Amino acid sequence: MRSQVAGALFSVGLEHHCGIITLVERRLHAPALALVRPQVDAYLRGAWASYCASSEQLESFARGDDPPNADRIIKQLEQHDAFVDGSLNGLKVSAWPTLCDYNHGGSRQITRFLKNDGIEPNVEDDEFIDLLFYSEGWALMCAIGIAGLTSRADVAAEMGGLANQASHAHQHFTAALAASANTRLALKE
Repeated sequence: MRSQVAGALFSVGLEHHCGIITLVERRLHAPALALVRPQVDAYLRGAWASYCASSEQLESFARGDDPPNADRIIKQLEQHDAFVDGSLNGLKVSAWPTLCDYNHGGSRQITRFLKNDGIEPNVEDDEFIDLLFYSEGWALMCAIGIAGLTSRADVAAEMGGLANQASHAHQHFTAALAASANTRLALKE
């Protein structure tokens, strides 16, 4: 049950990445950004299912009950050797408010549609590129999660190297989005 639930969650994270790519290709920035938070949720829940969840919690989740919230999942994960560096809590503190804002139609999302003379998408190409890099990093983490469910440690290690390369993109995207949104909000006020 553990591998099935975790694998399904990691697969959902990968599908969200494919959806983000499709939406970016169609220049649909708002729904592409809105899918990043569920992609992160899918990874966190997959890791929770892999490392932390009890058999009872997995069975309950598979029946349709909610898992713990993201804060509790992160606390549980950071007790595990693979996550003791605190990076997940760092994500929660630095990026989570932005991810939630995009997911729930907050001010960061809306400012990308406000122009002085009307309402239309107002997104720079570099924002699409940053979005793709960020989503790719989470997709790699999901792929590493799937590899970890198998006996192929060599594949997991190779994907881990790719994920380390993508971590710089995560940091850049989070900082760029926050700066861009704050600038746009200041201009609108």
